[in-house]
Amino acid sequence: MKNLANCTPTEFLRQTIKIKRLVESWLTSEDIKEIRARMPELEKVTESMTKEERTEVLKENQKRMKEQGTKNFMDILEVLMDKNEKTTLSLIGLCCFVEPAEIDNYPMSEYMGSIADLIEDENVIRFFVSLARLGQTSISIVAKK
Repeated sequence: MKNLANCTPTEFLRQTIKIKRLVESWLTSEDIKEIRARMPELEKVTESMTKEERTEVLKENQKRMKEQGTKNFMDILEVLMDKNEKTTLSLIGLCCFVEPAEIDNYPMSEYMGSIADLIEDENVIRFFVSLARLGQTSISIVAKK
């Protein structure tokens, strides 16, 4: 099955813009924005703390952030697989050059194999990680205005 790791450069560009538009709608949905905004309560570091106490507080805060990140990720997955299953299936299909209307024409095992091939391709993953970082930077800049 064709995917973003084994397509032509022209196909890659055309397909990634379709995927970008779909993913944008996810990231800007109220459900996802609400989940992404969830932050744990962090302990404040004060001037009166010893170096060891500060280190301990920072370590605990880092642990809380990681735990919250994991919980947020799981909650986002639930939204994507339950509330937005059609969009999620559309994304899987687009990654494999299958239009959303044709998604049920292939068994899930073919999609899973193709997606596994896709995420094992180091260059494709590096490309999307770079885009995500760029997107986060853009979001941060826009949020400050």
